[in-house]
Amino acid sequence: MIYDVKTFEPGEIILKEGEIGKGFCILEDGELQVIRGEKILNEITSRGSMFGELSELLMYKRDASIRAKTKASVKFFNISLPEFVEQNPKFAVKIIRNLGRRLIRMNEIAMQGDARNNILKSIDDKKDGKSSDQTIRLLVVEEKEAIYSQIKESFSKTGWVIEWLSSEDEAVKLCDNEYFSAIIVSCSLPDEGAIDLKRKLKT
Repeated sequence: MIYDVKTFEPGEIILKEGEIGKGFCILEDGELQVIRGEKILNEITSRGSMFGELSELLMYKRDASIRAKTKASVKFFNISLPEFVEQNPKFAVKIIRNLGRRLIRMNEIAMQGDARNNILKSIDDKKDGKSSDQTIRLLVVEEKEAIYSQIKESFSKTGWVIEWLSSEDEAVKLCDNEYFSAIIVSCSLPDEGAIDLKRKLKT
């Protein structure tokens, strides 16, 4: 068999940051966290999700650790990724999709950074004309609480009020009645929710 199935208890490390990639993994059951130090960068929750392949493919040290969030079962493939793809050409499609999702996530992070910079610039530009007690309010529309927590942490020293909703419909209802200085919308909302939400908020 080209893979072994291993079970992990919550909190156990599956792949360790700094290791040279060797082989790759597929989530069989449970939920995982992508961490750097103790900071949660992302979560892996879908059965069949592949991880560890980029480090294996590029022969780079892993830039993050994978930790079990719940009890989890993971398939460890002991064959090199290029060799496995050569033997299973259809698997290449899964890899491309997986890398595509990562690119979307990277773009999302970049957009969040741009939003933060734009908010800071806006505050600086209007500072002289606004009272010092005016509260900046941000709304984060994001499915995953872990990602919202990272955003909230990045603004923790600003004194801004940051609210979180996980769905498009909730955001529309709230924005009908309340004002926000800026809204950060996740690109990964289901069923093109991010596009629909942006369109509804503009109208």
